[in-house]
Amino acid sequence: MRIVLSKPVVAAVAAVMLAGLGAYVLPAAPAHASGAQTAKPQAGVTISPATLTLSLAKGASQQSATFGITNYYSTPITLSFSFGQSVATPGGGVSADKQLTAAPSSVVIQPGATVTPVVTLTDNKDLAPGSQQVELIISQAAGGSGNVSIIPSVRMPLITIKQDGAVAALRASDISKPAFAFDIPKATTFKLENTGNIVSIPRGFITITDPRGRVASQGVINTASTAVAPGGQLRLSTPLTTLHNALMPGVYRVQVSYGQGGGQQPTVATVRFFYIPVWQLVLVLVFAGMVVIGRLIWAEWMKLQRLRKAGPPADQPLSTGSTAV
Repeated sequence: MRIVLSKPVVAAVAAVMLAGLGAYVLPAAPAHASGAQTAKPQAGVTISPATLTLSLAKGASQQSATFGITNYYSTPITLSFSFGQSVATPGGGVSADKQLTAAPSSVVIQPGATVTPVVTLTDNKDLAPGSQQVELIISQAAGGSGNVSIIPSVRMPLITIKQDGAVAALRASDISKPAFAFDIPKATTFKLENTGNIVSIPRGFITITDPRGRVASQGVINTASTAVAPGGQLRLSTPLTTLHNALMPGVYRVQVSYGQGGGQQPTVATVRFFYIPVWQLVLVLVFAGMVVIGRLIWAEWMKLQRLRKAGPPADQPLSTGSTAV
């Protein structure tokens, strides 16, 4: 399954991956997201937004984004910017951290002031396609003064996406199932591997169908919208809701239908197991017991009938009573 993400999809991926993150705040300041609260911290440094996403469309060679840093200390601070990458680049090619620049590379922020550095991603045609996870490292370039105490550095998540050559692909494996069941499973676990080169948020559902094809139970996968990075794996456990009572014994199918969502054609993985309801098993055992007992009774009855038809043995003398001598 090969798709190229459009800008709305890119935005959705970045939003879901980083949902719940506010603006970064260096120590001595409470958490503060841009626009989330109006009260200013008494002291500290805020960084907003909490992450950046740089997406290169097909044919584009550069993409830039800005972020804001506000100094709430009473003395100036000096910060510098660099880039790092702790996650391996998928599929070869040049790593994104080598293609990123920050302007300016360092800043002096006066008390109460805000600066807006610009981060730029440049494609030299060798940049690996798809998405990469990079870190913008914000470091204190000078020692604290005037009782200013901040950490030496903070790492801000940064997502880069090169849409030209981006491939979204997932592969499912290790689908749990019983070999022989007396009850329909209440949950199914399986593993998803991102075999593409772009961050993916798996979507889909699981169904268990009876031998006639009727859906017995169903569940939605990845309701938490967990993202999986290129080359990464994700183990999902999906609760199943009963839709129809499974009354028919036979071979049942567990079908995992998964993909990227958004109208894309899903991939289906199927495993099978044999199911027989407990009450039917009890009936089968009772019936089998009755058959065995019936056959034993029949065998004894037939034996008695043969003895009656055969009469007494021929070598047995008839009784004539007693004779006095």
